[in-house]
Amino acid sequence: MREKLILGGVTVVVLAFLGGLFYYVWKTTIPHTVIIDAGPKTIEPRIAARVQPETLVWTEYKNKKYGYTIKFPSDWQKPAEDGNPAVFRGSGGREGDSLAVHVLENTGAVAADTWWKEKGRKTGVAYASRGEVIIPGIAVGFLYNESDGTKNNHLVFVAKGRIFHISGFGDDSIFANFINSLLFF
Repeated sequence: MREKLILGGVTVVVLAFLGGLFYYVWKTTIPHTVIIDAGPKTIEPRIAARVQPETLVWTEYKNKKYGYTIKFPSDWQKPAEDGNPAVFRGSGGREGDSLAVHVLENTGAVAADTWWKEKGRKTGVAYASRGEVIIPGIAVGFLYNESDGTKNNHLVFVAKGRIFHISGFGDDSIFANFINSLLFF
């Protein structure tokens, strides 16, 4: 009887260890990049290329206050450290382009799409939905364009108890690479 108890205890310890090891491996191998998906509105795991060729010469910006890193074109102006919003301004023929990360407290635990609709109602600006974006391990975000025909892109999602609003004015591919380089720590 004593041997069965010891064998049962050892089995429990081994299973707990293997479960912890499985959780650690699973948690450390999930890509924490944002995936822009222009396809059907489904929520399913997808793996994005971790490094876009265009971003190899981009500069990394780290915001310790809000726990994220993001890459931007190296010839653009870098924002203040831990700034909110962190605004990246174009240069070298792209002076009118900009990218920005706005972080807002989510005091009412509002969903990202609800917050965005309320913002549109308050400002009177019409926005067209471009679908959902899967942010592995973080959230589902929502992509929007301004309905006036401009190339203004917006991504809104909730992470770390805050609302993140990322906006891009100008080239769609720069906005997509900017979003795809987003990592949380």
